[in-house]
Amino acid sequence: MQAFLQEPTKYYVRGLTRDTTSAKSKNLADQGVELVQADLDDANSLQNAFEGAHIIYAMTDFWQSMSATVEFEQGKRIVDIAAALPQLEHFVWASLPDGKELSKG
Repeated sequence: MQAFLQEPTKYYVRGLTRDTTSAKSKNLADQGVELVQADLDDANSLQNAFEGAHIIYAMTDFWQSMSATVEFEQGKRIVDIAAALPQLEHFVWASLPDGKELSKG
């Protein structure tokens, strides 16, 4: 993110958050990130947040629900909306395997 923020004439960084008033959100805003309220479980909020995006860096939030089913639905929702954006040039998906499983506890 910092590399993009250092090129303000080339990139405009928008961050999605459930709470634009949180301390973490305010910290990002102070760095030049435009914050938009969005929720991975709300397709309309994602559609609005992705409007005009040329690059999307996306991830789900397993820890919010602790449900693989919910996480799958969030991911599908993100991808479906992103795939419909005619101007989208790059889509980056961030994912991590289950650390507990990999480490055998």
